[in-house]
Amino acid sequence: MFKKTKHHHKAVLIISGLIQLAMLFYVKYVFPYVSHTGWPYLFSHYGDNVLFYQYYFILGGYIWIHYEDVKKWVRKYHNWIYLATILLSIGTVALYLFNTKFLLFKRHHATLAHQPYIMIYSTAVILAAIAFSLKYAELRTNKNWQKFSAAVSITSTLSFGIYLTQMAPIIILKRILQAINTHITSWEMLLLVPIGILFVCAGSWLISYFCYKVPPLGILIGRPNGKKLQFSKKLEFFR
Repeated sequence: MFKKTKHHHKAVLIISGLIQLAMLFYVKYVFPYVSHTGWPYLFSHYGDNVLFYQYYFILGGYIWIHYEDVKKWVRKYHNWIYLATILLSIGTVALYLFNTKFLLFKRHHATLAHQPYIMIYSTAVILAAIAFSLKYAELRTNKNWQKFSAAVSITSTLSFGIYLTQMAPIIILKRILQAINTHITSWEMLLLVPIGILFVCAGSWLISYFCYKVPPLGILIGRPNGKKLQFSKKLEFFR
């Protein structure tokens, strides 16, 4: 598609974004109130329909093709991007209250990713991640950053494993929260959120690192290390 629209890539991105917004408005404000009986699966279960994510693929393709231009733009406006991301993240609280208090959505629907606001917020997060990464790329080779850079490197290696194993510490955290829920106030629970996030991140990191280091468990995190095990057995044979 990008090859066929060589001189109109910005138009393609804008149209993609508008289509995505229109679909998100529909699934949030219309879809919940109509009957879906007899609908094809990919229309009644729009979360499994890749077309409802098409904007992110188009955005990724656009950035890849025009990477140098995007990089210059992000570096120029990085402070504004960070500010917009922070403000939009705070706005998600207002969005949740709007969904639950005004639209009377249940918690599940109130926190769905398929919302127009979340699309805009996600775009800001993507640009902020690029801006942050570009800055880190400048600093990572400095002598004072070597240890941190090594930690980032191993975490990058484990990243897919962290994605796969995160449910284990999340389930453990859920059990802990259920046990202490009646003993602490809502405000105390809110203050514990950063600790909960750290627990999940650290837990999934440790599980992934264990699998990465112990053959043949690496296959569970997308880092097959069975050959390492076979090599170790050969060494034992020669000894």
